[in-house]
Amino acid sequence: MAKVYSPPKGLNVPKFNSDWKVYETAEAKFVTDVSDWCKKHGSGEYAGEEVYFPYADGHARYIVLSTRPLRLVHLPVGDAWNYPYIERLSARDIIARIETERGITRLFQNPVEIAVVTGPSK
Repeated sequence: MAKVYSPPKGLNVPKFNSDWKVYETAEAKFVTDVSDWCKKHGSGEYAGEEVYFPYADGHARYIVLSTRPLRLVHLPVGDAWNYPYIERLSARDIIARIETERGITRLFQNPVEIAVVTGPSK
């Protein structure tokens, strides 16, 4: 069962100020900072990996701190959704989710061009 924490003190959660580009940049930096913090203070192969769950009109996002025991850091960005079943998930569930994302990334990292064959020209 997962234990969920707030982001570490000293890492400022970005605030939206009507400039979307500025917010996106601040959000990306914040997520990277939380990930780096989790890699440094966490343990295991998956420390620092992001895991997310579709929820409402966005995603509930977390960074893995450790899988034994399962500890996650919530990312309060965007609409800051919380996944309602997060505490019920096991390390196996989180690892499977991460490995699925890795597989999808590998699958689409080198796109293949598809030749379109048409009939004879007139």
